[in-house]
Amino acid sequence: MKVRTKVFFIISLLVIAVSLHAAEDKYDKPRKDEVILVIRVVITPEIDDAFYSQYWDFDSNVIKMKRKGSEEGETIQSEAYLMTGSTYLMRNSLFLGNIGEFASIKVSIPKDREIDMDTFSIYPASVRFFKFHLPIFASLKIPEGDNYIYLGTFEFEREGNQFEIVNINKYDEFDKAKEIISERYGSSARLVRVPLQEQKD
Repeated sequence: MKVRTKVFFIISLLVIAVSLHAAEDKYDKPRKDEVILVIRVVITPEIDDAFYSQYWDFDSNVIKMKRKGSEEGETIQSEAYLMTGSTYLMRNSLFLGNIGEFASIKVSIPKDREIDMDTFSIYPASVRFFKFHLPIFASLKIPEGDNYIYLGTFEFEREGNQFEIVNINKYDEFDKAKEIISERYGSSARLVRVPLQEQKD
């Protein structure tokens, strides 16, 4: 391979890498039939990510665990998903990102403008084998004309290594959430609070 070709190849890889990173940080504004849900999940005490990350380097005759793109010994952060949908066939798993961070997720607005939220699925150090669920069982009605909805911060207090939940708290961090949404979607993004209701039977 000629020197000029090598240089062009390296530059191309760098451009692709920068573009991918930029794409990860990009937040697309919702259309009229979409809504941004803003939520934060906190677990107290925090999950020991360093401990659970060790299982990504697990290697045996039966199971080999290796996370694509991660280095051996690297600490992987725990992730959360929000499970929505009123029936099994309509169930959605919405990626919230790392536990403790403000998530802003875009979803389509249903015809009845109601969204059922069942549980948070938690993956310690992103290891699927350790998945567990945290209850929410709430629903919300999307007001007409609103496309940025603040749901609150949910804190789950736990005990022991089996993640026994002993208390659930809901906090209002609206001002901080409003600041983050403005940074992600622009100053025209109007964030509103919407109260959660108990799911209907």
